[in-house]
Amino acid sequence: MLGCGSSSRVYEGTWNGRQVAVRRMVHSPRKLKGLQRALGICQKLKHRNVVEQLHSFTIDYSMSGAVGALIKKRWEVEVQRTSPCSRATISTAPFPEPLDTSILLNPKKAEGYRETFAVQELCNQGSLSSALYVGHFTTVAADGNWCPNLVPILEVASGVAAGMEYLHSQSICHGDLQASCVLLNTDADGSLVAKVLPSEVQRLLGSRHTFSQTDGMSPRHISRGSLQPHDDVLSFGFLIWEMVAGTASPHSSSSGCSAGCKEAVAFPPGMHKVSHA
Repeated sequence: MLGCGSSSRVYEGTWNGRQVAVRRMVHSPRKLKGLQRALGICQKLKHRNVVEQLHSFTIDYSMSGAVGALIKKRWEVEVQRTSPCSRATISTAPFPEPLDTSILLNPKKAEGYRETFAVQELCNQGSLSSALYVGHFTTVAADGNWCPNLVPILEVASGVAAGMEYLHSQSICHGDLQASCVLLNTDADGSLVAKVLPSEVQRLLGSRHTFSQTDGMSPRHISRGSLQPHDDVLSFGFLIWEMVAGTASPHSSSSGCSAGCKEAVAFPPGMHKVSHA
């Protein structure tokens, strides 16, 4: 497993002979149409600096669905084979067992349960937030001070800028650009390639459990409630700040300041020079 949240899991797998990442998302039937629309839009996006969405499908576990009907039939057979005092078990093969296995015993709950699988390209260096956490963009000097490493910072910054320029050319605003929405991949020549992960799917699923609701949003977006390209520009500035400072942006929830704060942004103490190595 590559990652997890309260309503999704990310696995590494193989699709058409290619190593991929598979996002498995739990949602209600009412979100299915919007989710399919968002995934359809994402699958049309083709750019080196945007995470490629390859395929998606949904499994209906309700008793009225094909998978649910199979489960129900197997359940009835298993109940007949077991004594009233023992707990019956059920196999969902060849379909995956649902993330919430309690629906196998609760048909009513299963009616409101769907799982969508989204296949996307696998980025072998993880997320930008993970790279920030391990200090990939800063170097600690012998005197205890630290300095930013400009080469990887510029590689990532230029990649994110190119990806966002492409999204804006397709009339798409991200609206939540932050380190967790940028994935990193190593190119054939060893250079670091940044790829933007569109946030449309996360918003539809309401899966902001992994970060603050305001971490990647500009103050104007929060107060206005609508998206414009310059909102992404401000969020991009926060990303640059985080890579140079080697820590969370002062506008993120983890720093104790909301995205709407207007204090001047100062770098943490200890940064005394810039490294070009």
